Amino acid sequence: MNKIIIVGSAGSPNNAVELVNINKKLNVPVIINIHFTGKFMESFAEHIRNTTHQNVMIVNNITELSQGIFLPAGGKSLIFISKDKVKSVEDKSTITHPSINTLFRSLIKYASSNFLIFVLSGLGNDGQQYIEQLQNKNVKFFIQKDANFNYLPNSYIRKNKNFTLLTLEKMKNIIVSLNNDKK
Repeated sequence: MNKIIIVGSAGSPNNAVELVNINKKLNVPVIINIHFTGKFMESFAEHIRNTTHQNVMIVNNITELSQGIFLPAGGKSLIFISKDKVKSVEDKSTITHPSINTLFRSLIKYASSNFLIFVLSGLGNDGQQYIEQLQNKNVKFFIQKDANFNYLPNSYIRKNKNFTLLTLEKMKNIIVSLNNDKK
């Protein structure tokens, strides 16, 4: 089963919501890992539910990935504990939460061509140190071409050997296609 991971920072929340607002139920798991102050995660989850009518789960304990959207608990980061399970953890080694580095570091062990990562607008370079290892496991990267803040996308482009640069609309088309293929 394909798994979609959406990462970003400044300028990304509305774009992430747009990517999953596909006018039908998601048939694949989608992890949204966007830098947020912990106290806003519940509100963000509610906003996604109200806008998209998708199933949205805030992950605390070990959670099996299924159809729908998965967010880390406020102030925590998600980690993979198997190819199909995640949990939220506190990671004091990073200043950003949820941490893309923490998520990607845990993904390396389970990564395959079934993982598709969508990199949205943002600041900084969180997660880019693990790009090469993930690409060696055939993870696919799609980077936002029309980002409001290009710092994060550009840091991924510099580190990435094989990526696809797309507008938000074309990214959404890929998600719709993956969702339709899963039926």
